[in-house]
Amino acid sequence: MAELKELYQDVRLRVGDVPLPAVVRAARSRARMLCRESYAWVVTEDKLSLRADRQSFELFSVSGGEVLRMEGVDLAGVPLEASSEDQLDARMPGWRTASGQPQFYFYEHNEQTVRVVPYPRQDIVRTITARYSLRPSRTSTILGDAFFDEYYEILVAGTLAELLGQKASAWFDRAGADMQESIYQYGVIDARSRRERNNTKKTRTTVYGGL
Repeated sequence: MAELKELYQDVRLRVGDVPLPAVVRAARSRARMLCRESYAWVVTEDKLSLRADRQSFELFSVSGGEVLRMEGVDLAGVPLEASSEDQLDARMPGWRTASGQPQFYFYEHNEQTVRVVPYPRQDIVRTITARYSLRPSRTSTILGDAFFDEYYEILVAGTLAELLGQKASAWFDRAGADMQESIYQYGVIDARSRRERNNTKKTRTTVYGGL
């Protein structure tokens, strides 16, 4: 995992004597925004196990992050269909206690687990692959390495825009903030476009509101 403080030197070259905690806060704010607008931080876990008589499985890479949406779940290489509790109530009455071959999944936000429906019988124990988009939590100081490397310049621009726009600070610079904001917003649009182009596998996704 990459730490947000790794942006400090490049930001300090432009802003000057800015405290490290201020840089981390600004970087986290812009990283959360970038992730929410582009769904560009994607994690794939392919060594998960679905045990017999269990309805849910945990996502182990969520530590320090918040799930924005599930991108897909495969059971032994076969895609499951994304759903929700309301949809299942309409399509499959009694789904909460049904057992058999899993067909659907949904993310249980409060528990940070993925539930499969129906839950597997005793003779079904399969390997699960889960793909999901994250954003850093409100207190996190880390990002995924690949995401951090790919969007480093965008994160720097966003952090600079945030800091230079702080009117009460010694480093306030409206013109500089506006320029960096333009760079950042263009980067967000580009990140969203790249994410859409890379998402060649047509899967139904489930988005979780209130994040």
